[in-house]
Amino acid sequence: MPGLWLLVDLLEAAITWGSPLWFRVVTVSMLAVGFTIVLLGFAGFVGLLGSKVGGWLATKTGARRTPSVRT
Repeated sequence: MPGLWLLVDLLEAAITWGSPLWFRVVTVSMLAVGFTIVLLGFAGFVGLLGSKVGGWLATKTGARRTPSVRT
């Protein structure tokens, strides 16, 4: 949520600056691309970390386990 507030404030500042229209378009485009890259990078890092922890747990506990809930 704080990241969303930051994005909204940055976009509002970029749009309301007293600058030429082309500069505002470039600024908003760069902000959108930058935030997309950061968010996708963070999601990829969390996925990589989760796969490493899952692989480690699988080797520690064994590949075959009995289910904890009866079906």
